[in-house]
Amino acid sequence: LAIEIFAAAQALDLLLPLKTSQPLQTVHAIIRKKVSYLESERILSNDMKAVEELIISGALFEGAPK
Repeated sequence: LAIEIFAAAQALDLLLPLKTSQPLQTVHAIIRKKVSYLESERILSNDMKAVEELIISGALFEGAPK
C-alpha cells in the first residue's frame, strides 16, 4: 500500500499544473511533509517506512472525506 500511495503522490506532482480534488491535495501535502519528490534515483526504503507510518498512525487520512 505504501508504494502505491508514494506512486500516486509522485503522479500528482508530474501532472502539475493540473490539480486534483481538495481532499486529495490535503493528503498529498501530508505525504510531502514526510517524503520529498523523487527527482533522481535513491533508495526508497526510508520513504516507504515514512508512508507506512502515516498509514498506521492515521495521519494520512486526516484530509480524506469522511
